[in-house]
Amino acid sequence: MPLHPTHINVLPNPYCATDGEGRPVGICSCDPDMFGSNWLGGTIDIDATNATVEKLSVFQRKQRSQSMVAPRQSVLFKFDTEPLAVKFTGEARYFIAKKIRQGELLAADREAAKEAGVKFVEPSIAQAKALGAAREKFDALYGAGSFDMLARERGEISEPEPDVETDKSRKSSKNSTPKGD
Repeated sequence: MPLHPTHINVLPNPYCATDGEGRPVGICSCDPDMFGSNWLGGTIDIDATNATVEKLSVFQRKQRSQSMVAPRQSVLFKFDTEPLAVKFTGEARYFIAKKIRQGELLAADREAAKEAGVKFVEPSIAQAKALGAAREKFDALYGAGSFDMLARERGEISEPEPDVETDKSRKSSKNSTPKGD
C-alpha cells in the first residue's frame, strides 16, 4: 500500500470569489492552529486595504460617531504566485482536498491533483478559467463590460486599442451622402 505524502503543493485561486468591484478576494481561510496562519495562499494587503477606507468629512464623522456606524472599507489580499507546500496529514488532508475540489485552492502539480481526487489542470490555465468565469458572473450581475471597466479604472488592464478599420468605415459612412432619385 503506497504511503500518502505529508505535504502537497497548492496555489491560491484568487478569482474563485470577487468583491462588489470585481477585485479578487478568493483567499482560503483556515484554522491557524492547523496551518500556522489564518489564510492559505496569501495575506491581507494592508496598504491596498487602507486605501479603500471610506473618506469622510468632519461632519460625516461626527454623524457616524453618534450613530455608531463604522466607515466602510474593503479587505484586499496579496496572493502567492509560487506553490505553497501545505500539510497533508490527518484533518488537514481532508480540509485541503476539499478546498482543491471546491476550487478555493489549485493543485500546483499532478501529485497534488491525484491526492485531492481531481483532474490536473495547469495552474495558469485554471486561474485564467476562474478569471473568465468571474468576469462572466460579474457582468451578468452588473451589466456587460462592467468587470473590465472597473479593472481599467484601477489600472489593472489597459484601454482596448481602437480598431483602425472600424474607425475608417465609420468615418466613411458618416461622410457619405445617401443617393437620391
